[in-house]
Amino acid sequence: MVEEVYEEIYSLVRQIPEGMVSTYKRVAEALGDPIAARGVAEALSINPRPIDVPCHRVVHEDLRIGGFRFGVEEKKSLLGKEGVSAENGAVRAEIFDDFKSGMVLKRMQAQQMEMSGNVDLSDGDFDLIGGFDVSYRDRFAKGALCVMNRRLEVIELRTGYALSSMPYIPTYLGFRELPLFEKLSEGLEGVLYFIDGNGIMHPRLCGSACMMGLSADSPAIGIAKSRLLGTVEGEAVFYEDRQIGWKRGNTFISPGNRVTLQTSLDLAEGLLGHGAGPLRMAHRLARINRQP
Repeated sequence: MVEEVYEEIYSLVRQIPEGMVSTYKRVAEALGDPIAARGVAEALSINPRPIDVPCHRVVHEDLRIGGFRFGVEEKKSLLGKEGVSAENGAVRAEIFDDFKSGMVLKRMQAQQMEMSGNVDLSDGDFDLIGGFDVSYRDRFAKGALCVMNRRLEVIELRTGYALSSMPYIPTYLGFRELPLFEKLSEGLEGVLYFIDGNGIMHPRLCGSACMMGLSADSPAIGIAKSRLLGTVEGEAVFYEDRQIGWKRGNTFISPGNRVTLQTSLDLAEGLLGHGAGPLRMAHRLARINRQP
């Protein structure tokens, strides 16, 4: 399931010929989804091989020159040596978009759509409550899992580290964080997981809480700061004629797996009333002592 999206981005950028430029959006489209444009920019900002991967040839869609890890003047200099001029902050060059691509994000979309058919929205049993979160520094990721009993007493704390395979791309967060979740949840049973992300409130009805709930075959609930899908009617969120979640203040709640809409709300409200319990602790753990 894990795809090396960073390497796919770098492979695409290598295809841009000398004397031409492409754009963050067009590289994202070659990945399979224009929503990844900022993720492409993030990946290029930490390009570990700037000579082999000519990221200076990638600019904004309106041909503004954009950023460069060695500075804009160096980017202009490199482009100038290749015959690409820059005036008033924009380049003048032929645009390259004839990429040969495996469309990695299209494959991920297909996986999410297939997984969405396996999401169980009936209530499952659990004895423990877990909260999971991840923080990042460039490609370095630290994950944290806090497990509590129903009285919200800490049972176990786990942390782990990994080299992320992809930058942040909206609607694909589950792929980025699933490897660390699987590592940290190994051997645990009877846990309901609160995930810092969306459940079925997702364009393919399969957000990170769904993916992690299915992976662990456990109940899971998404607690998100943003709404990826649907319209808010009162405190409910609907997509077409189907309710897919809830809005409480600035928080969006949606079932991920083995939990009903009503139960996801009831449990999340209880959790938020206690300062977010294991999810808050996981959030804090993921952001301290960040070096292994």
